[in-house]
Amino acid sequence: MSEMLVRMTELHTEKTGRGILVTLTALMAAAPMVNYAMSAASPVLVGERVVSATLLAVIPTVTFTLAAVIGRLAGPLTDRLPIALQLRVLFGLSAASLVLAATGATFTSILVAGVLAAPAQALCNSATNRSIRAVAPASAVPRWTGVKQSGVQFGQLVAAVVVVTAVSSGVGWRIGFLALALVVLVTAFGQMSNSLSVRDGPTMVARAPRTPLPAAARLAVVVVGLTGLAMQSVNVYLALFVSDALRLGSVAGGVAVACVGLSGVVSRTVIARALAWGWSTAAAMRTTTASALLVPIGLWAAGTGAAWVVWLVAVIAGVSLLGVSTVANTLLIRSCPPTALGAASGQLSMWMYAGFAVGPLATGALLGWSGSFAVAWLPSALSIAAAVVLTLRVPADKRGQSAV
Repeated sequence: MSEMLVRMTELHTEKTGRGILVTLTALMAAAPMVNYAMSAASPVLVGERVVSATLLAVIPTVTFTLAAVIGRLAGPLTDRLPIALQLRVLFGLSAASLVLAATGATFTSILVAGVLAAPAQALCNSATNRSIRAVAPASAVPRWTGVKQSGVQFGQLVAAVVVVTAVSSGVGWRIGFLALALVVLVTAFGQMSNSLSVRDGPTMVARAPRTPLPAAARLAVVVVGLTGLAMQSVNVYLALFVSDALRLGSVAGGVAVACVGLSGVVSRTVIARALAWGWSTAAAMRTTTASALLVPIGLWAAGTGAAWVVWLVAVIAGVSLLGVSTVANTLLIRSCPPTALGAASGQLSMWMYAGFAVGPLATGALLGWSGSFAVAWLPSALSIAAAVVLTLRVPADKRGQSAV
């Protein structure tokens, strides 16, 4: 009888854990969805003169600059506020940003929508990392981290598919945006019971003392910032590159963005499992970062006549650039004390969003100045090269760390 009760308890805990993981993954998908929707719709937005190719970079620059500031200043706040409250607020901001972008349909309204989404993007990582630390079994931390991080690219995939479908069917990108907002709201309400079951645990403190990051974590957050510069440049300008420079059309541009999202979902899950099985975080970071060098090389090759290479680039970008953050988040969760994890995740978000802000701005400025994507991809190539050099200094995992 006692064995049966223990087994029933374990099954209930496992079911609850899966439900919470679904909620965290859904939040990671919803938070940046307005950005991915705008990226997928960028050829149409430029064609309808809602925004110019140069101003296209202003929207993510403003959004991510604000997100970087919020992540740095408000990251420690996530160590003190109830997790369930944070999840509800962040879901709501994500849905509201999509509605505003669709109903306004002007550059100003889209910019304001990006600003509205900034807090959700800044704090979703801190909130979900803290949730994982509070709920996940220690041995499952890498897997949970990979799954919830894959939510970002699942959101990118969903946004691209919905927007491309709306544009190609003739109903327009605005209906696509509203459909995405509805998906976010329905998901939020559907996952409400799971978010309420997340335990705040002992990490709730009045004010955690400032704790310096371990050396490996400090290097990891800078690497995330540098690769984030390249990643967001690709996210923002890939659809326009495929549509205009390669002359494959706006639908193909949206499909390319979807390919990045799909490969990102798969790669983040696979990388997380490899980390759980003992792959060193240092080796994983070097591998994913070094392979990202193929992204700008492939984009240059596609622009010089081998247009088919762009589909390989989309897959490689998802595997490499999007895999770095899974490794970095796993490293933070493993190495930082529970009472400082929100603050540490805030620092990672700050560096990541700083890269997100600078990348599209530099890419757009060079594109406007030169009229050439070959020149526009230079900042991405240089930032990835710098990240590769930094990964060589990431120390090897301490004995036993891979098991958490």
